[in-house]
Amino acid sequence: MENKRTGWLWRLAFGLCPAVAFVIFLSIAASRTGMSAPGPQIVDYLLPGHALPQGASCDNGEPGFRNFRYCMAFQAGGKLVRFIYDRRKQVISSASLAGEGVTVGDLILAWGTPTCYSDHFGWVRVCWAEKVVWVSVPLSPASPVDTITYLDPTDLLQDQLAWHGFVTAGGPRF
Repeated sequence: MENKRTGWLWRLAFGLCPAVAFVIFLSIAASRTGMSAPGPQIVDYLLPGHALPQGASCDNGEPGFRNFRYCMAFQAGGKLVRFIYDRRKQVISSASLAGEGVTVGDLILAWGTPTCYSDHFGWVRVCWAEKVVWVSVPLSPASPVDTITYLDPTDLLQDQLAWHGFVTAGGPRF
């Protein structure tokens, strides 16, 4: 009789394990489908490397003296995107928009560890390859992002330092 019960319990345990694993898998998959990249996004045609879009408002500038035009355009939803158009290459070289409530911590979770940072008189520029965000000091994961800028990958940032995490004076790194 004891063998019969033990055998039945083993079959129940082995039968439930795949079912429980499947439910866990479905729960994780369902929770991730609703996740999107945090914060505002720039539509593809306004990103670096693209031609000057129709309907963009740009300064006139002097072609002989300035190789760049400072432009802006509205994308779907009425969000203003400011960008720099390179007259020599005839493409957008950088594009920016407001952070709209996104924090540095949100972006680290979405984009991974930053690659660099630099300090600019009360502002910190945090970099991820072709993405840069501007944040006022003090810098912490909860710091709101002021501006998100996408750069042409061929344009190298100057005066940047390797990212070492969030460091407090004399305290631990986070």
